[in-house]
Amino acid sequence: MLFDTLAEVYNRPLLLMGDFNYPDIDWSISHGGSVNSQRFVDCIDEGFLMQHVLDCTCNGAILDLVITNEPEM
Repeated sequence: MLFDTLAEVYNRPLLLMGDFNYPDIDWSISHGGSVNSQRFVDCIDEGFLMQHVLDCTCNGAILDLVITNEPEM
């Protein structure tokens, strides 16, 4: 449902924040370690969305994300 909702709002101003619980995503290279994680990364990339959190937020992983479609937001 999340992927469908994101696809619907790609062309609208978007600020999405929360704990997405994808600990196996390496955001520096946009790679997910599982099928679901990679599907999430692909959804972010296809919508030209940006994930802004660069530092680990929980046990060495980036779980709490801030996603926008405007770099200055």
